[in-house]
Amino acid sequence: MMESTIDMVIEKAEEYNLKSIKKVTLSIGELAGVMDEALNFAFNELKKDSILKDAELCIDRLKAEAYCDKCSLNYPIDHFNKLCPRCGGFYAKILSGYELYLYSIEGE
Repeated sequence: MMESTIDMVIEKAEEYNLKSIKKVTLSIGELAGVMDEALNFAFNELKKDSILKDAELCIDRLKAEAYCDKCSLNYPIDHFNKLCPRCGGFYAKILSGYELYLYSIEGE
């Protein structure tokens, strides 16, 4: 996954004539199942000898949230509990928490 992320960053850097990348920000939902430590390790290993060699990886964690169709309530969820806290039902549409995307690139 990090390899394809770095490929995307390099592709965009070439598109915008950037000579170096200073910061890469990923947005990752709480339920995406990705460990920050693993991402940081892979990023640091794969960025060597590239325009990302001095880049910092920032990870923004996005809260997991659902919407109950029955109660019209937005509420936080986790891996094990997606039940509505108001009605106790499972009428939820998951709104966020599984995202995993490249949010921004900073360079010069």
